[in-house]
Amino acid sequence: MASRPTRTKVRDAVALMVLLGTWLVMPPMLSVVNQPTSVFGIPTIVVYVFAVWAGLIVVTRIVARRAGRAYEREDRHLDPEGEGG
Repeated sequence: MASRPTRTKVRDAVALMVLLGTWLVMPPMLSVVNQPTSVFGIPTIVVYVFAVWAGLIVVTRIVARRAGRAYEREDRHLDPEGEGG
């Protein structure tokens, strides 16, 4: 069974996404896919950049959803009676 996300894990996941996204669009990585080939008539570099972009959006959505659950759970744990400050 996977452990539940905490605020620290969510922060780490966001930092990892930023670093991974930056690394994937750096010139050395882009030069790997910058070939004179195409996918359905679209240059591979364009397909690569949009695939990275779409992948980051999907991962961001997943992390955001888990972050919301983690924050709600921690807030309930800190204030179990639902009383405000």
